[in-house]
Amino acid sequence: MIPEIDIWRVANLMLTRYGDEAVAEGTKRAEELAADGDLGGVAVWLRVIDAIRQLASQRRSGPYIRGTAAPAVGLEFHRMP
Repeated sequence: MIPEIDIWRVANLMLTRYGDEAVAEGTKRAEELAADGDLGGVAVWLRVIDAIRQLASQRRSGPYIRGTAAPAVGLEFHRMP
């Protein structure tokens, strides 16, 4: 299982790299994994795509905390070893 914070980090990186095409790029990755039969990978990318949409929506219409990969509500903090 991929931690939720990592999903948001990937979503943020996808938006930074691909901008408005981030969802399309994520969808291509999910389709490639589906073609290879990697259903676990598909599930991860579907989570990433959902996070991309949420981040993109927040950036357009609501408060966004610069430099964070997760929305202000529902942040998860993990203690580093």
